[in-house]
Amino acid sequence: MRQSFAVIVLAAAFGLGGCAGGNARFERALASPEPPSDFALSATVLRPVPLAWAAGVRVAGAPTGAADRPARYIVEADSVLRAATGAGAQETTYPPRTRQLTRAQREQLWRELAATPLVDVDHPARAGRAPSIDEASEASGGKTTWVIEFSAAGRRQTLVIHEGGEGEAEARRLVESMARLAWFAR
Repeated sequence: MRQSFAVIVLAAAFGLGGCAGGNARFERALASPEPPSDFALSATVLRPVPLAWAAGVRVAGAPTGAADRPARYIVEADSVLRAATGAGAQETTYPPRTRQLTRAQREQLWRELAATPLVDVDHPARAGRAPSIDEASEASGGKTTWVIEFSAAGRRQTLVIHEGGEGEAEARRLVESMARLAWFAR
């Protein structure tokens, strides 16, 4: 009994110490203008589109800005930017390599993310996984959904932000920045 109690106490101490250490490491990273070596960022724009629009026909209500067009952007830890746009872009899309970001571009994305409440561990849009296009459409009432995922300083976080929801402005800005870097923005 006594030995079991000691094991439980030690496990709890190591568990809490690991979390606290991880949070402290992440907090230190947020204070730095340089991204941690494991910094990676992805943004997926999920938006149901009319069949006519998907076929290239101009229709009323079609997305006009980069933040509203279906797309998938990934910035890997080695600064490779991958991007794909179009009605089929979703969380499972692995886009082709678009370009190699400069150190300054990677740092700018890090500072942009770090300055938002999206990095808060208790952000209301935090989710366990990214939704499918159908799940996002149902949850948003057919509006745009942004899935922002990042990893930095040992922390991984997924956020699912629906149009009109908390974090929309920040998600839009990140997507627009990534689209500009991928040469997709108008």
